Amino acid sequence: MKKIVITGPECSGKSHLAKQLAQKYSSPWVPEYARVFLERLPRPYVEEDLMAIAAGQESIMHEIKSKFSTADWLFIDTWDMVLRVWQQYKFGRVNPLLLAFSERYEMDHYLLCAPDLPWAPDPLREHPEKRDELYEMYVALLEETNSPYTVISGSSEERLQKADRALQSLS
Repeated sequence: MKKIVITGPECSGKSHLAKQLAQKYSSPWVPEYARVFLERLPRPYVEEDLMAIAAGQESIMHEIKSKFSTADWLFIDTWDMVLRVWQQYKFGRVNPLLLAFSERYEMDHYLLCAPDLPWAPDPLREHPEKRDELYEMYVALLEETNSPYTVISGSSEERLQKADRALQSLS
């Protein structure tokens, strides 16, 4: 099973692309746990909540992965990279436990969604004016960790085509 992470700054089309790819490839996808966690949180989130989000994302991934163990692909809507970039941006550091979490998994490929889609307001989104800056943090982290990635940009159709080409090169 090839594990494909869809990542990038907020409001860059990650969830939409993950669903499209899962449908196109008749494969499972792991939804973004942070959204579920934050929607249920009765208070503003704090830095410590990021580890709970990482644990929840990991749990959902394992559950879906075992349920669909014969699938060729597993599409993961965000992963630790989102938490690492966000913690660095928002709190000025990355928790060593989050770094250790990252090192436990090897993903086959990352699809980095560019922030070239129009901003869609959402109560969980925080920085419409910082998407380019955050995007550059993703690029730097992918480069620093030598993670294989493809930049996904353009219209919904163009994004799906670029992602499809990237996946075909992995087959």
